[in-house]
Amino acid sequence: MVTEATRGNNILDHLFTTNPALVHNIEIHPGMSDHGVIITDINIKAKKSKKKPRKIHLFKKADWDNFKSDVEQELTKFLEDQEKVETSTTEDLWLFIKETIMNAVNKHIPQKIIGGKQHLPWINTHIKRLIRQRQRRYNAYKKYKSKKS
Repeated sequence: MVTEATRGNNILDHLFTTNPALVHNIEIHPGMSDHGVIITDINIKAKKSKKKPRKIHLFKKADWDNFKSDVEQELTKFLEDQEKVETSTTEDLWLFIKETIMNAVNKHIPQKIIGGKQHLPWINTHIKRLIRQRQRRYNAYKKYKSKKS
């Protein structure tokens, strides 16, 4: 990140970062003796990237009998129209089948919208266990304190 010399013709001071977009300004000012001082403006507030909500299907709660019958009805209706089948291209047939299945999925398989979970990379299972243990002890303390009063 430091591109100018800080002592003579040498760069002795370095600034390392994994996210260069957070560094806004780097200036080198005269310091003690012949050594330059690096002054930087760094935005240290981390940006959280939110995941867009997405739709998931709950296949365990699906109505498979009606799903199969709807798909079968649509396909037999399409196949009965012989002229339509003969004039359709492979792409048209594929789009029809795909649309039929997607309509049946949306109609007979329940769905829910989920958002992104905020994952903190430094919280591992050991730390989670300690947090839960602390919370249980705090809850017991509150309960004991309220009974005593």
